[in-house]
Amino acid sequence: MPRGAVPDRAYTPAVPQLIAVNLDVDAAPALSLKEIGGEAPVGWGLAWYPDSGQGAVTFKGPMAFGASDETRADWERIEERYRLMRRQRSTTFVGSFRAPEDRGRRDLDPFVRSYAGRDWVMAFDGDPGPELVRRLPIEGLPLLEPVGAPREHPLAWVVSRLLAEGARQLASFGALRLRDLLWELDGHDVGNVLLTDGETLAVYAARESEQQMGWSRHHPPLPPPPVETPDLMLAFDSALDRQRTIMCAGTSPATCTWNVLAPGELMLIRRGAVMETVTPSAGATPRRRRRMPSQAVGERIVSVLHETTFAYADPVERSSHRFRLEPCHDRMQEVLEHEITVSVQARRSRFEDVFGNVATGVEIDRPYSELTVRSRSVVRVRTGPDPRESNGHAPRLPLVWMPWQRQMLLPYLLPPELPETQLTELTAYANAFARRNDGSVLGALWDANETIHDEYEYVSGSTGLETTPFEVYVSRRGVCQDFANLLICMARLLGVPARYRVGYIRTGADYANQVQSDASHAWCELYLPWLGWVGMDPTNGCAAGLDHVRVACGRNFRDATPTEGTIWQGGGGERLGVRVQVVPVEDATPGDAPAAAPR
Repeated sequence: MPRGAVPDRAYTPAVPQLIAVNLDVDAAPALSLKEIGGEAPVGWGLAWYPDSGQGAVTFKGPMAFGASDETRADWERIEERYRLMRRQRSTTFVGSFRAPEDRGRRDLDPFVRSYAGRDWVMAFDGDPGPELVRRLPIEGLPLLEPVGAPREHPLAWVVSRLLAEGARQLASFGALRLRDLLWELDGHDVGNVLLTDGETLAVYAARESEQQMGWSRHHPPLPPPPVETPDLMLAFDSALDRQRTIMCAGTSPATCTWNVLAPGELMLIRRGAVMETVTPSAGATPRRRRRMPSQAVGERIVSVLHETTFAYADPVERSSHRFRLEPCHDRMQEVLEHEITVSVQARRSRFEDVFGNVATGVEIDRPYSELTVRSRSVVRVRTGPDPRESNGHAPRLPLVWMPWQRQMLLPYLLPPELPETQLTELTAYANAFARRNDGSVLGALWDANETIHDEYEYVSGSTGLETTPFEVYVSRRGVCQDFANLLICMARLLGVPARYRVGYIRTGADYANQVQSDASHAWCELYLPWLGWVGMDPTNGCAAGLDHVRVACGRNFRDATPTEGTIWQGGGGERLGVRVQVVPVEDATPGDAPAAAPR
């Protein structure tokens, strides 16, 4: 930070520059002010919420510059205060720079007003005249009247409207109504606006302005780039801040990927994600971050073929195998037909393993160079209960388990054995989803499910069986089993039981991202105490429904792998071939004849 520096050229007043940073978890960026100095007075200010609490702190610079002892002392006090700031981590930062010459310290943005047990922060780049107070009065609410600075009136007026309508936070007020309020302020030369209650950040682009409002977003694995404008640089150089999702918005491009808002557009940001946007078009409705949709009600009968061929350069003399290829048979899925054939004569047994999967054991004691295992099934899949129905419960985190419940669910509550630093990072990542959704169990899990689908790249062959959830989180790429493992790990770190599910998916469905796995498909099942096990498919960003055929489950892939075995003698140069086909037989309707017993 400069201290009493005099630049080579005199400072030229300009339209105030706005900047806001919103992160998924707390951070403490390093601040560097670049063009603060000169002969003319200049103003700047920052506001943030220490430890993501509900109280805001403002940090504003001196209004006089030069080489005087008084200025040096002022800068020393600012530097000391900023060192304290870096120990107060926050998820939201709001700043304004380049105040006009005639503006006093009290008139510097951002402004803070207290209401509903929290501090509200606003910064804007317009210059409303004194008639604003007359045209938008704060009637009957003297406690909200600005005390020190006339420029506080827009914030006080907005807060008064929230109070009049009983809204205690931005999220409950509604994006459309908030857009209308800021639109009205815009008509009185308030300009571009940044407004936050500490949880939600509102970014409004003025209809007519010298400056465009825009935004950018960064997520791991690369370290966050500095947020740089003509006036400042925010560097996320701390080791604690290198794995952060960062939303940056303002009137000056802060990165090379800058998305410009349309004039009159409003965007609501929370925990590093865009939650809602409202366009300026007539009759516009808010575009919300997707919520868990309702399932298609009905039944479907599908035919499944799963064929696996093992070929060896040297004959196998003796081997044993275990196949988990028989689909589940329960109230949500009926096995109408099932048959497993093995191309080599063998001893077979059928049993249920400790996870409730129906397994087939095969012992082969005669030589073979090729083994083909073919599973054919006809399955009726029914729509499961709607996870959005809480049945009178209040599903909020953390979930509370009775001791006997925890004992039974313990295998599905333990996260993978990873270094403590990695689990700490993944815990912070998972908690960001919980806080973004106000602790809602279903909201946090569905948000994580869709985020993995939206932000992680499906790359076949990019990972292996030993790839950890943290490696997937850092690389942002993988296949279905990796995405399932990451969601499972995050759910368990939030105290929600989760298990690995293997099965099949009908890839002819019309969901957004149709991913065809080479063999079986993998997704995640989460135990919700008011409903039971619910499937979420992060690979396709959807809930497990009529297009998913369930086969085996377990703590991880090794508990539910479709085929496994041991070669006791012989073998060598193995080649593996897999073919899977899922074809709908017909659209079943309720009331059909009872299903045949599984074989």
